[in-house]
Amino acid sequence: MAARAIIIGAPRSGSGKTSVTIGLLRALARRGLKVRGAKSGPDY
Repeated sequence: MAARAIIIGAPRSGSGKTSVTIGLLRALARRGLKVRGAKSGPDY
């Protein structure tokens, strides 16, 4: 069974979640997968 979603989290702001997410999305897209990103939370 393939994963349909991935959640990236960290205990505080400024820990690099956005950078990791962008890199992961790009790597998956280069493998031919359809990807989408979304941001949510109290600081958005």
